[in-house]
Amino acid sequence: MDKSLKGIAITAAAMVAVGLLLAGAGYAAGGNQPISIDKTGVHVGKGWGNGSKADGPITRSGKLESFEEELAPFNSIKTDMNLYPVELIAGDKYAIEGVYDTGYGKPEYSIEDGVLVVQERNGSFFNKGIDLSIHIGGSDSDSGRGSIVGVKIYYPKDSELKEVRIKAAMADMSFDGITAETVEFNNGLGRLELSNISANKIKAFVGSGDCSLSGVKGDFLDVTNNLGETSLKNVEVNQLEAKALSGDLFLSGVTTEQGVLKLSLGMLTAENLNTKGLKVENKSGDIDLSGILLGDTDITSNLGTVSVSLGAAESQFNYDLKTSLGEVTLGDNESSGSIQAKNGATNNLKVSASLGDIQVAFDQ
Repeated sequence: MDKSLKGIAITAAAMVAVGLLLAGAGYAAGGNQPISIDKTGVHVGKGWGNGSKADGPITRSGKLESFEEELAPFNSIKTDMNLYPVELIAGDKYAIEGVYDTGYGKPEYSIEDGVLVVQERNGSFFNKGIDLSIHIGGSDSDSGRGSIVGVKIYYPKDSELKEVRIKAAMADMSFDGITAETVEFNNGLGRLELSNISANKIKAFVGSGDCSLSGVKGDFLDVTNNLGETSLKNVEVNQLEAKALSGDLFLSGVTTEQGVLKLSLGMLTAENLNTKGLKVENKSGDIDLSGILLGDTDITSNLGTVSVSLGAAESQFNYDLKTSLGEVTLGDNESSGSIQAKNGATNNLKVSASLGDIQVAFDQ
């Protein structure tokens, strides 16, 4: 290859790589606003021409339709959607309603063995970036403008749900006040917010987007976020597993018998944490834990500072604190390598750091 052409090819490849990095940084910084098109042009962030009057957005087909139907009783809900968001509403009946773009197709739904199945079969991934916030329009009046494409599922508030499984390829999802035996939320791209969820088994997965849980109670909670911030507040579960591939993990008021927290890149902050057994792993990022940490607490850090406040007296713990490169501080005691003690206690603290300081505090 000619040297000049080779140089151009290398430069182009480098520019593409930088562009991808900047695009990812832009999304992480909040550049994930919806795109809409109307007769005034293309708009980012608002579906109505950034405040100007318009006849409504141009959808893929140019036409929106609505549907509603009362349903036979069901005890479980399963959705598999590409574009349309789903809302669950506890009321006084079994029913479904929604607004859809005829170009993407009407969501299909049926009840099979007591399970309400709602799925979106049509629409290509290429077109999903257009009109993520579609409003019914056609005039300058307010009638219909509040209707956003999506599906609403109604069920009696005193009904007992067995399973709730919600899956979306790309959508912001928010759910509040769900009680069931098993609940599972899977969101490929978008924000996931869960409040006041009660179930024996709770699972939440986000491919890219922030994830927040509050007021969650159950036996087992499994949270995974590949890219984005994760927040758990006022959570009470017997067993907790939280994994963050790239993004900070924040816990406040979390109580669990056994907890596992794993991060690849991000800061871990936990306050008012109450555990009887905890395992923490962080490849890159600081770890800051405070609360009442009893039982066996095992912390591993490859890169970053580890700070732990255990909420009990030093005599109640055996501890083994080691860092390959950094300082270990325990009260007034400071060492450049390690500090250990065997107090014949039932609680154990082990902290291993490859590169970073370790700071441990006990109650007096």
